[in-house]
Amino acid sequence: MDSSDASSPLPKALRRGATRAAFIAAAHTLAARGGDADPLDPAALTAEAGTSRPLFYAHFATRGDFIDAVLASIHEDSSESSAAATPAAVGPAAEILAFFARLATPLDRHAALARALIPASHLPGPVAQARAERRQRAIARVAELLPAALPERALRAAFLMDAFLGLQLAWSKGTVPGSLADRVRRELVFAIDGVLAFGPGPGPP
Repeated sequence: MDSSDASSPLPKALRRGATRAAFIAAAHTLAARGGDADPLDPAALTAEAGTSRPLFYAHFATRGDFIDAVLASIHEDSSESSAAATPAAVGPAAEILAFFARLATPLDRHAALARALIPASHLPGPVAQARAERRQRAIARVAELLPAALPERALRAAFLMDAFLGLQLAWSKGTVPGSLADRVRRELVFAIDGVLAFGPGPGPP
């Protein structure tokens, strides 16, 4: 791609979208290729996309902006097909498990890039900040899926989300075979059952 959007005959909005998509595609390509190249490094991205660093920062003011766009490309690219592939859930436990399975499926589809992002989200920096914002939105959704009679739904939802993030981290290290979605369906169910087991009233002594 040319280093300047202005040289293209496409309308400005289309040029802008195409350039942003080229940088995001470069991140996916670098991650899939492996090696030492950082799929989130502007220098590596511009080299892969055949553009300049000033053009990168013209479209993404910060690395955090780019990381948020990359996360969106992972999750939104497969959102409709993930939902279609997930059987209809009945009851809070099944609905919550289906929700986390839908979050996991796009990570499986973009495993190379996801495995680069997930460990970085556990360290201070722009990846952690971008994923923290998405974590809060997911917690709010899980809280809505919990029975209204349960106390401290936000805390319970946060516990489940962090259990899911722990499964993500283990999966990203590649120490256990299988897809993340399969691990979610196999292992997260225990955390969900535990959260739902303690309802209103005093808990264990």
